[in-house]
Amino acid sequence: MSPQPCVAGQASRKVGLTARRPSSRPARRRPPIASGHVPDFLVERSGVATLLDAVGEGAEPPPPWVAAAAVEAGFRHQILAAADKPAVRLENAIDLLRYARWRAPLGERVRLLVLLEDGPLPLGACLAAMRSPDPMGVVAALALRRFVELDLDDAPIGPDTRVRAIAAAR
Repeated sequence: MSPQPCVAGQASRKVGLTARRPSSRPARRRPPIASGHVPDFLVERSGVATLLDAVGEGAEPPPPWVAAAAVEAGFRHQILAAADKPAVRLENAIDLLRYARWRAPLGERVRLLVLLEDGPLPLGACLAAMRSPDPMGVVAALALRRFVELDLDDAPIGPDTRVRAIAAAR
């Protein structure tokens, strides 16, 4: 499953916690675990919810009590260090997450999956087959919903990025 940005109240309502937010921040934010700590992502895989904290180079990881508070609230907790993943992967993930709430039309999803039946294709060829006004949005949304897979580790997403259908999506 793809990481989803947490939404205010999603986990905090379950636990009964509230966050103190400056009024300049948007109303929709990630849920606090305790004492105002806000995880970066809520990841759901096979019905298991994990709160994920991404830690950049030189940044301090969350204190140990965060993991205990997450478990007490009914979540798993995971820390992902930037050094654990290639820098280009993180940049590509940021690019894709812009489409996290975007819905791909059914016709475009079917069109792309039929196109990929014979094997992976370059992203440029996939985009050319789309009829949507935002073909990259279609591919990104389908990648985030695990219908297709993109090579994220080798280079920034571009026309030569390989796109393949995920077997379960066929």
